[in-house]
Amino acid sequence: AKPILDIDIVVERAHVAAASAALEAAGYAPLGEMGIVDRWAFRAPDGAVRQNTYVVVEGSLCIRDHRALRDTLRADDALRDEYAAVKLALAEQTDDIEAYIDGKTDVILKVLAQAGIAQHELDELERINRR
Repeated sequence: AKPILDIDIVVERAHVAAASAALEAAGYAPLGEMGIVDRWAFRAPDGAVRQNTYVVVEGSLCIRDHRALRDTLRADDALRDEYAAVKLALAEQTDDIEAYIDGKTDVILKVLAQAGIAQHELDELERINRR
């Protein structure tokens, strides 16, 4: 629904600094964790494909939720279609990224609950997405 690639560079904690340095050497600007533990955001260089690029610690909630969302949507056509419909409707309604993120939170939490993400982690994900 949004023409932006989400790129997770998943590394062991010991390699976060090296991965971050490699991105900076390639022209990416560091943006910090932005309120999400164990995930560091980077702005792509001018002229790059529109993207959200992150260095993410293996095993962190951030990467576990991304993988669980992916895997559950691949396995459940009805949930996938519901998720797609919500994202497409939001893309038509707003260009505000915060409103877009907030608007898709309920369906994301539904998918992640089905995936078996623990309630305390769902609560944390909701807190992050409804800033």
